[in-house]
Amino acid sequence: MTRVVVNARPARGSVYYASSRRCARYAAAPIAQRLQIVSSGWEQPVAELSGGNQQKVVVGRALVSQPSLLVVISPTVGVDVASKEALLGVIDEVRRDGTAVLLVSDDLDELRICTRVLVVRRGAVVREFTQPPWDRQQLIASAEGFEAAA
Repeated sequence: MTRVVVNARPARGSVYYASSRRCARYAAAPIAQRLQIVSSGWEQPVAELSGGNQQKVVVGRALVSQPSLLVVISPTVGVDVASKEALLGVIDEVRRDGTAVLLVSDDLDELRICTRVLVVRRGAVVREFTQPPWDRQQLIASAEGFEAAA
């Protein structure tokens, strides 16, 4: 299987450069559409995009190679509500399509796409939840080292 590295930049004017740019666009276009990335075009630098769109680009770069494992750490920190929904939707979609996803987060809302939650405190797993929907009170109590009231 051929892998496309989206951020590779061979020298301008080379045949490889033109081929790689075309390949990168071909591979990236469906992911950019799925993630609803808003930009003025393919030539716009990522640094000029909004924070939410920059975060979508990061996730898109990870997905373009069709990984068997996707590790995401706080994927929606600092993004707007629409970007958060788009990011979580795509992460959930790739999970349902068979990609293993390890989501590390302290945002309880992000956990809604999880099928299993492990609470880690001081480097040790202190509780495992296996039946969504997750009880916020129990999750917080476990993370803080308290038992949830019955």
